[in-house]
Amino acid sequence: MIDAVPEKKIVKINATIDDDINLILDAIIKVEAAYVMLVLPEGNDLANSPIGLKALRKKTLEKGKRMVLVVPKGSGYELAKKAGFIASVSQDAVTGDVWQTVNEQYDEYKQSQAGMNSKKEQTRQLEKPEVEYIAPVAKANLPVPEIIRGGATQTSPEEGESEVAEGESEKKKMVEPPKIKESEEPKKDTKQEPSEREKMAAQNVTGMDFSKFVKSSPKSFWGKPKAAPMSANTIVAPNEVNTFHPDIVPKKVGATLGKVGKKGMSGVAKIILFGLIACLLLGGGVFAAWYAYFPKIRIELQLQSTMMSVSEQVLATSAVTGFDVNRKEVQLTKERVEKNATQSFTATEKSADGTKATGTITVSSSGPVTIQAGTLVTIKTKKFSVTTQTVANGASNLVPVTASDFGTDYNLEACALPSECDIDVAKSGIEPIGNSAFTGGTKREFTVVGQKDVDAATKELQTELGKQGEADLMYMNMDKGYEFIPESVKTEVKDKVAVSPAVGKEVKEAEEDPNISMTTVTTALYYHRESLEIMAERLLLDKYKIEKNLSLEAAALTQINKNELKVTVEKITVDKDEKVTITFSATGLVTSRVDVDKIRNDVAGKKWPEMLEYLSKLPALARAPEVLSFPTWLPEYARYVPGEVSRVDVRVRVVPPEPTTTPEAE
Repeated sequence: MIDAVPEKKIVKINATIDDDINLILDAIIKVEAAYVMLVLPEGNDLANSPIGLKALRKKTLEKGKRMVLVVPKGSGYELAKKAGFIASVSQDAVTGDVWQTVNEQYDEYKQSQAGMNSKKEQTRQLEKPEVEYIAPVAKANLPVPEIIRGGATQTSPEEGESEVAEGESEKKKMVEPPKIKESEEPKKDTKQEPSEREKMAAQNVTGMDFSKFVKSSPKSFWGKPKAAPMSANTIVAPNEVNTFHPDIVPKKVGATLGKVGKKGMSGVAKIILFGLIACLLLGGGVFAAWYAYFPKIRIELQLQSTMMSVSEQVLATSAVTGFDVNRKEVQLTKERVEKNATQSFTATEKSADGTKATGTITVSSSGPVTIQAGTLVTIKTKKFSVTTQTVANGASNLVPVTASDFGTDYNLEACALPSECDIDVAKSGIEPIGNSAFTGGTKREFTVVGQKDVDAATKELQTELGKQGEADLMYMNMDKGYEFIPESVKTEVKDKVAVSPAVGKEVKEAEEDPNISMTTVTTALYYHRESLEIMAERLLLDKYKIEKNLSLEAAALTQINKNELKVTVEKITVDKDEKVTITFSATGLVTSRVDVDKIRNDVAGKKWPEMLEYLSKLPALARAPEVLSFPTWLPEYARYVPGEVSRVDVRVRVVPPEPTTTPEAE
């Protein structure tokens, strides 16, 4: 690129996305080279600002810079060209021919500036510049120049000549204006470009030679410079006779102006002046209201569409991040909460204690017979057992017996008649004869903590804590795009359940009800809902591409209308190893891609017919675009497209396809 202009030095400036116009302009001005290549990245505010680009071009031309602007392809490139820059979307495309074009553009600018400043050049030739020097902030030991107006020539005191006359304090020397030749007519008061000295003074630049400035004329009370003697302010001599009225002696212009000032403005003039001011204010208000609300346009585009539907299964697993279209996997995450509580319950299990009745029975045997302890004995349907081992031999053997349970029911009367005693001994070889009286049988019933009561209370409390944990888990990760899976909720008891009092212990009425305490852990799984929707969108587009046999380029210009995309989860299966399978169906409208921002930038500032022609060429339009102009009462010939992109509103609506009807079978 530098070889294209070998005799020139070219400096490339790379701007960042956050650099504003002030930083960029300062960097351009500070470089010593006249040829500058400015590279603006995508997203830089200056690349999308028509006003900023025009201001940058004006300032750089004033500073003698020949610039090429490199911007990304798109709206920034178009705005750069509209601002007058030689623009390019690639640095490699900036060749020697491009720099030659930049040179020619800068020469045209200098020629146009020379034509506009022709009067200013003539003024310099007449040595009567119209200048106004503004005093900078005073520095130490530096004189502050005063304001010089009119055509006074700027001179510096001759060597050895002081600015203040001897014996006169605080009086200024007056510099006589240069004489104008008869052949040269004085120029009209035109707006002059400030000189380099004025620019430096306005910027408070130090290091200037203030000895070249002269003091201004003494000022009047009102701040206006007093007319110097023998100046051009005295137009008519006091004693000159008026040729039209010889008897009237004309007065000085200064005196005439003084009288007009004292007389003041007439009442009619004041009314006219106030009327003009009111009209200006009213007009300004109307213009401000018009500019704030009008003009605006709204473009409504209606696009063709095709309805597509799919039904698929995807796997949700924590092994992936985001989603995998090829493997049909979406991300899975897991959350857990702990809950603990204590709950009382009612004991229902009964128990009893007391003493057992004891006595003896009389038996006989034909020979020696050993009766083991625990041998069952039944007396009048009441069960007893042999207390100690006994050997019966012959008649009238006494055997000790104890009742099998508590209670007074086992306290029996003595019986000596075998036919009436109703005694049965589960031992062969012996014969019961009678029994003694049985005494000492007592019984007391009470309630104890049973295992069944503990199990029921544990299940109830675990269910309640599980519901609380599920309520907390239900709304987790919603802001991250995840969907709660109710089928995955599990609640388990952590550690052991504490029971008070222990199982089998008596529950006394004077004490509190028994209770259990436990800590539960509730877990749940979540699948990434947004990933599932993106996967559904991709599957719909892939199916559309296959059915329409589209190329990759054509498929890239299609999209799913987000407002019409519907994804329905039909079934979720959770395995023991927390492997989640999601069955879903999706429907959506496939339509062409529309870049709303590009349309707004392209139509901004166009003529009304050009804008309509541009819109009619957009692809996949279901019907002609509708364009509304605001205010709506404007006649058609007065409508136009605003140049500001913010006043162009583009709305896109997808038109659903008409339902296809199948002919009925005959």
